[in-house]
Amino acid sequence: GDGSLPSKNTARYIQHRANSKWFKNLIKSEIGLSPKISKHSTSKNCDLITIPAYFARLAKYLLNLDIKLIKRPESIKRFLELPVEYRLQFLSAFIVDEGHIRYKKGRSCIISQNNKQFLEAVSDILDSLNYKHSAIKEEYSKKGFIIYRLNIYSQSVLQFHKDINKLIEKYGIYAGLWHKQNALDEYVKTMNKDLKYTKIEKDLMNNIILDIIKKEKMVSYNQLRNHLILKEKLKLRSKRYLINKFYEMAKQGIITRIKPGQLKFKNFKKTI
Repeated sequence: GDGSLPSKNTARYIQHRANSKWFKNLIKSEIGLSPKISKHSTSKNCDLITIPAYFARLAKYLLNLDIKLIKRPESIKRFLELPVEYRLQFLSAFIVDEGHIRYKKGRSCIISQNNKQFLEAVSDILDSLNYKHSAIKEEYSKKGFIIYRLNIYSQSVLQFHKDINKLIEKYGIYAGLWHKQNALDEYVKTMNKDLKYTKIEKDLMNNIILDIIKKEKMVSYNQLRNHLILKEKLKLRSKRYLINKFYEMAKQGIITRIKPGQLKFKNFKKTI
């Protein structure tokens, strides 16, 4: 992520100074090389790390990539032909580069790109992994130029997190999201808390409704809507909540319909 290819044989990693130091130490400790570091020409807080040409050549031959096409959408679409693990690693690198993972004051996993065709190719990668996402939207950046964005939906971020963790277990921590892995972990923690709360709340509603039906033997929507305990809770839900809930319970064989808007617990016999 955050790289560039100024020539056919070298690659440069562009990062904030705090992260560039981390990346330099990584290359030195894992590969035994000391990459060349220079200050970024336009950003005072960023460094340029020149990665040895060996790695660009290795990627070129192993992945059968044409260096001339490396900055075009065709290079991304090449990954569609590769196994799932390669597509996951490509997506991880792209999120490290162009992704924004937020978990405080709301959650989002957004990928931004000023080249719409690039983002369309990334969208194809997401589709190939069965990750649900928004359509690509056009926006104006703070600097006034057009940018394209898509949002990966929460359930798919959860699945991506599981898939990435399997790769980390298999290949080590560098198969993850590097310095953005912590943000992904925190995102999933907040989501799991919400899912747990939602399940508790759902079970509570089910139990309250069942207790009322058992006690009253036969109930109507209006009775439940005006019930002392349910009244406030139902204000937070859609008008069709009870209709959908009763449909679900009838399908499970818990209740039966007497007439429109009136139901009874299935263990009770209809009185004449």
